[in-house]
Amino acid sequence: MKYHMTYTLKLLAVLMMLLGIVPAIYGQANLGDGGLDPSPFERVGMSGFQFLKIQTNARMAALGGMRTALSHGNAASALTNPASIADIKNFGFAFTRMNYIADIQYFSGSLVKNFGKWGILGVNFIHLDYGDITRTYWGFDAQSNPIAVTDGTFSGGDLALGLSYARQVTDRLQIGGTFRYINEILDDDSGVSTSLWAIDIGTVYYTGIRSFRIAMLGSNFGPDAEFVEFEERFGIRPVEVQLPVVFSLGAAYDFFEGNDSPHFMTLAAEFIHPNDGPERVHIGAEYSLMELLILRGGYRFNYDEDGLSLGAGIKVSVSRNNLIEIDYAFMDFGLLGVRHMFTLGYNID
Repeated sequence: MKYHMTYTLKLLAVLMMLLGIVPAIYGQANLGDGGLDPSPFERVGMSGFQFLKIQTNARMAALGGMRTALSHGNAASALTNPASIADIKNFGFAFTRMNYIADIQYFSGSLVKNFGKWGILGVNFIHLDYGDITRTYWGFDAQSNPIAVTDGTFSGGDLALGLSYARQVTDRLQIGGTFRYINEILDDDSGVSTSLWAIDIGTVYYTGIRSFRIAMLGSNFGPDAEFVEFEERFGIRPVEVQLPVVFSLGAAYDFFEGNDSPHFMTLAAEFIHPNDGPERVHIGAEYSLMELLILRGGYRFNYDEDGLSLGAGIKVSVSRNNLIEIDYAFMDFGLLGVRHMFTLGYNID
């Protein structure tokens, strides 16, 4: 009885710790009498390359967009918090696909290898395909009235190629980083495009209080970009486009760990500070039964349309050290509908 009471008190304490940062975001909302009015300037729309904010794998998406402090990092972690790939013992591979908003196709993939004392090294990519877009411009009819004129189609897309590295510095501290080359094409016919580089830097620190850990992540540090072809077209200096820099602070705790229990559960929360919008909060929970069936759920606070996310996963052992993971995520985008994401992973321990 005493054990169960102590365990319950610990559970409640962790829940309060993880979720205690959620009310802070409402300081930016209009709470009526006695509340704070929203800021008249929230930096929305001040950066480009928004595809870098899209959830990169189904596990992350199902957990409310969690990037920082998840347990048991795999190859897909190279595209979230690169410090988490320090959990990989030998080799891992992951591939993700999603039909995004407006029939845009989203793909991501990563391959990670543990080189022992040299650390963990991985390569990864993110690709967004806009599909065919009808080219429309303003013209005039026979009476000189302005009309919309269509003239064939064009396409575009985004590509990010990354190189990730991580190390287990101590038994409690993991660090990692990703260097990324980014290319964006707005019009493949006229060659309107730009390229630049960016880096992500992340850490995971286990506090020593059982599995409780905190993690920090800085994403998309790099120079501004210019679409140089616009200068040739209009004879003016092109607009500089900023990267969507994001600072994240997260915490997580695992339950039932080390008790020879078939159950395993993780609760996690993270605070997000972007350079192009209001602060946000992600929360997520993950439950695993016998390391075979996994159920996930999460919520994204202070977004215009994003909110609830759910998901599931299965793990299949093909041999003693070979494991296949299949993950699915359901994301509710409000007025923009729902989206489904699938990730296939392969790991060799």
